Amino acid sequence: MLLINTNRNEHFKDYIPQYLNNKSVEYLIEFGVKNQSVFFKGETGDRYSIYVFTKVAKNKVEVFKVYNQYDHGTQEGARIATIRGRVIEYNSLHNNYSNSWFYRNTAEDVKQLMRQGVCSRKHTMKIRFCRSAYFLEVKDHNISLTPWNGMKIDLETGKVVQKTPKHAIKEYNRAKEQDKIQRKRNYIANKENAAALKRYREAGGDTELARGWRVDEAEMALNMAQMDWSKIPIEDVFRHRNATLRSNIIEHYGMNAIIEKLDYDVVDEDTIDGRYYRLLDVTIPDFSDTSLADNTYKGLYLEMINPSTGESHFEGVPNVTGARWGHRLEEATVKAALTWRDGDAIVKHGSTWIHSDNGGHSDEYVIPVVLK
Repeated sequence: MLLINTNRNEHFKDYIPQYLNNKSVEYLIEFGVKNQSVFFKGETGDRYSIYVFTKVAKNKVEVFKVYNQYDHGTQEGARIATIRGRVIEYNSLHNNYSNSWFYRNTAEDVKQLMRQGVCSRKHTMKIRFCRSAYFLEVKDHNISLTPWNGMKIDLETGKVVQKTPKHAIKEYNRAKEQDKIQRKRNYIANKENAAALKRYREAGGDTELARGWRVDEAEMALNMAQMDWSKIPIEDVFRHRNATLRSNIIEHYGMNAIIEKLDYDVVDEDTIDGRYYRLLDVTIPDFSDTSLADNTYKGLYLEMINPSTGESHFEGVPNVTGARWGHRLEEATVKAALTWRDGDAIVKHGSTWIHSDNGGHSDEYVIPVVLK
């Protein structure tokens, strides 16, 4: 911490704070003179930020956030809050509530200033991130809300000194509902996972070996060979949360058997350069997502036939609509899937079509050429 105007430093050192956890900021608010400043380095996880509090008028302190770069250069700061009297207003010019990150950015400013002690000494204030949004809670006043840009809090009493706007109430209710849904999903997923783990152990499987940081492949192969796989239903591949356990089930049964066990539609098939391909729309079980009809969702898989062995290989590709991934195919065809796989396709990210460097289109699949 640095007190730029050192002529009052002796008063600052002896000052006993009355309402703020941060005595430097409280002293600046109450007794600081114009252009006097204090600044603090960000806490753990925010080390490259510097928070500067500057007295700009008798009853006004501006709060700026400055990013300290790796090259030791420092960017120009951005205002994130203003303190008038003992009321702080979070008013970053960069947080426009039409932006999806509006609430999270504002709440992050609130969180970091609270970590610096810019919060009431007498009233317990907590801020926590829950699923998709931050919740600010002041238990003494029974306050729970999602912070918004323009929010004003009395630093002495801990009260929000304005009416919560409709858009912030809507965001809070949305986040609470999302949290409720996710908690239910996690409960169901944990229950299904626990049951699958029990069956795996009863079959002689070593779950601790599979869940270790470093898996001994030889020991794992020996354990799998000794297991009674009749006790493990193939559907458990969708119940296990551990990737190694899922991989073991796939290795034992084979992807062909798993796909054949599921409902699917062949949406396209094609023979390219002498190789046969199918594009499958597979109905995939989801034992945790209660918002899905019949606890299933759709996923496109490209089936490729190995010309040497005749074995089928399956590879997941983006959906055309309703994608759970970030990208979407332009169309549900084998060529579209192959161009996406080879990096030649136009794919849809959100509402934007993204072209690859070579400008290829999904109906212009480029057959690989053997280079000699």
